Amino acid sequence: MIAIDINADLGEGASHDAAIMPLINSCNIACGGHAGDGDLMNLTVKIAMQQGVHIGAHPGYADRENFGRLPHNLSEIEVVALVEQQVQNLLECIDRHSASLHHLKLHGALYHRANEDAACAAALAAWCEKMLPQTIIFVPPMGAFFAALSQCGHPLWREGFVDRRYGDNGMLLPRSHPQALIHDPQEAARHAHQLARTGHFDTLCVHGDGEQAFNILTTLRSDFIF
Repeated sequence: MIAIDINADLGEGASHDAAIMPLINSCNIACGGHAGDGDLMNLTVKIAMQQGVHIGAHPGYADRENFGRLPHNLSEIEVVALVEQQVQNLLECIDRHSASLHHLKLHGALYHRANEDAACAAALAAWCEKMLPQTIIFVPPMGAFFAALSQCGHPLWREGFVDRRYGDNGMLLPRSHPQALIHDPQEAARHAHQLARTGHFDTLCVHGDGEQAFNILTTLRSDFIF
């Protein structure tokens, strides 16, 4: 048995969120950008509290048509404003339920931009340090956002992906790559073990919108300590 945090992106409109919630430690709740709305945020926060799951904000580009997975030409100031507004949306919901924000994880193309664009990463890290000084940020274990947060000493968790394959450079294969996604639960479990044993990760993600998300998490549940 291996002890590690397991997280999933929820509140994005998938029908199996309630079934997934008992199988994870941390949930990343869409804040109305790439997906989600007030009703979904309220419901997801409520279920997370019932199951004792850490609540996280999951802001992304406001592009529902492409699920926030395509790049957008926004300035650093515009990116920070976008993240701030979406996090505030979730914080208002959290306050209504007397809950607390445990972490923040960027979504999709914004997640990758922060990892690759040093100026964007620095702007976001400065905002996190000012506005969310105690909130853990989920980031890849390398890249610009990891470096910027580390430099200012902000709390962070290094994140790996159970249902995604990595290239030889240690970076995620792009979704356009034919081998990018892992659908088989047994293969995903083996992959999770490989990631956990490296010691490079604090949390592992299963995408909540994936068709096999529930089956993958059920398989992981028998192998990892929660």
